[in-house]
Amino acid sequence: MPSATAPASQLTTAPRPRGVLFVAAFALAVAALCGGCSSGDDDKRERDAKGSREDDEPRGTDKPDPLGGPPAPTPPPMSTVGGPDDEAKKLVYLMSRDDQLYSFDPRIPGRAAYRGVGKVDCKAAGTPQSMAVDRQGFAWVFYDSGQLFRVSVRDAHCSAQTPYKHPSFNRQLGMGFTSVAPGSSDERLYILSPDFGLATISTKDFGVSTTGMLANGAELTGGGDGKLFYFAAWERTLSEIDLATKQLRLMHSFAGFGNVGAWAFARYKGRFYMFTSTGFSPSRTTEYDPKTNREITRDEDIGFVVVGAGQSTLAPPPDSSGDLSGDFPTAPPP
Repeated sequence: MPSATAPASQLTTAPRPRGVLFVAAFALAVAALCGGCSSGDDDKRERDAKGSREDDEPRGTDKPDPLGGPPAPTPPPMSTVGGPDDEAKKLVYLMSRDDQLYSFDPRIPGRAAYRGVGKVDCKAAGTPQSMAVDRQGFAWVFYDSGQLFRVSVRDAHCSAQTPYKHPSFNRQLGMGFTSVAPGSSDERLYILSPDFGLATISTKDFGVSTTGMLANGAELTGGGDGKLFYFAAWERTLSEIDLATKQLRLMHSFAGFGNVGAWAFARYKGRFYMFTSTGFSPSRTTEYDPKTNREITRDEDIGFVVVGAGQSTLAPPPDSSGDLSGDFPTAPPP
């Protein structure tokens, strides 16, 4: 979730190629002069052509960080992102301020845990503001224009805009899916607004049911155990929401945060991962373990600004050894 002053991403347009006729004529002249080229020259041309083809393939981003951090991670090929289905369901997904979707695997140390899925191509009038992930394999991305889209966590493909109508002029929103009961395959999408408080969005007709409780600018995340959690970055606190009374139970007050302009969080095997940024500098990842009440800076600089994070209700719960039941379906729901 970014602050209202977070800068929008900028688009650039590549220059159009010129001089096509001249290049074609030059190529024909060279071909005519090369009629008696040796087989060694042929081998060289073949190697050069192979190198050109390789240069056309997508490259990673292993370049020095201008802010002084380690090199940014190299995105893997699309077909390998998240691994096979039994691995994809275990991951956390992150939405960056510049419309990139990443997976995050807390089992891997350092920047190698953050892997690019792809550029999100939603036809939105604004910039990403928040995100939640369902057990169907879709990230629900809310934009500061009030629009809501579903994005595949497999390849970052964006579906058509949903019919969701945001019930407030204030476009700050927290989002999170949680199971309706511990271990249930049914889940509910909760949202939180400074205007109308805690609410739910129907995943069938996109209607909003408000409670009027907890009207604040915080983020949400849930889990397969049916719990819902509330991260108020502005006051540096993590709480659990009692879904019966809509009251907060304070779990932890963070000591390691500075000024926060963009934030999100997720949950994995009972631990919490907070992604915080001033809004301009790359996000920091803070890990909190409620069993030990231990807070550590996992990654000081991850190379991009996170504005949304989430994991499905299929992600490993606190008492899991890693063996899960269920999976993302192979095809999107009707």
